[in-house]
This record gives sequence, C-alpha cells and structure tokens, in this order.
Amino acid sequence: MAIASALTEHKLLPMLYKSTKIDAKGAQALANALQINKTLTTLNLGQSQIGDRGAQDLANALQINKVTTILVLLPHYFTSSFTQTLTTLDLGQSQVGDRGPQALANALQINKTLTTLNLGQSQIGDRGAQALANALQINKVTQISVLLPIHYT
Repeated sequence: MAIASALTEHKLLPMLYKSTKIDAKGAQALANALQINKTLTTLNLGQSQIGDRGAQDLANALQINKVTTILVLLPHYFTSSFTQTLTTLDLGQSQVGDRGPQALANALQINKTLTTLNLGQSQIGDRGAQALANALQINKVTQISVLLPIHYT
C-alpha cells in the first residue's frame, strides 16, 4: 500500500484518507506504519470497511503513536484504546443510527480529552441521542462542540 509506505518513510505530515474503502488488510498496513511514523496528525478513515480486526490493529498502533490527534472512524469501532487520547472525532455523514452512538457513549465515559465532535448528517435516532446525552452528563471534563450542517432555503 503506497500510503502506508510513505507514512513509514515520514513523508506524510497531516493526512486525509477518506472514501477509499480501505479494508482490514489496508488498516493493518496503516497500523504498522503508524508504529514508526510520529508526525501524523490526521487520520481519516470515514466510509472505510476496516472491520473489527483492522480497528484493533489501529487501536494498538495508536497506543504507541501518541502524536495522532485527529481520528475519524466509523462509529461502531470504538475501543478504549482509540478513545483515551482523541481530541477530535468527525462522524459527519456516517449514518450511525442508534448502535454507533451507544458505542460512542460508552467511549465517552473513558475519554477525558475529546474537545470536538462532529455529528452533522449522522442520522442519529432517538435512542442514540439519549445514550449520548447520558454519557455527556457523566463525562464532566469533556467539552464537546457538535457541528451541525446549515441548511439554506
């Protein structure tokens, strides 16, 4: 994978990697590169299909690479490894439904560093919104800005 190779060689500083339909093998290659690269500030895996194994590989790599500050993932791949150092999470246009916000709510009980959360056009249902509201009451340290889309008429 060319991006993982460039990342390993420290050629990429901030990186936007979205809409590429990366799979678990690609996530593993990125995870290996992240263990070496300490300059990455942005990793965007929105709309990817990394699966549970790919998510775990990335979570392990991010425990080593503490420099990564912005991480964008599909919502059902939250683990404590991902959430302990995140400052910005962009779930815009991710169609998270109710299952994703529940996982996010669980993660917010662990995370004390998140400052920006984008849920614009995420299609969160009532149960998901309630789970997030409950989590934000528990997590008093996290200040979250929810970025919503502006609709012009």
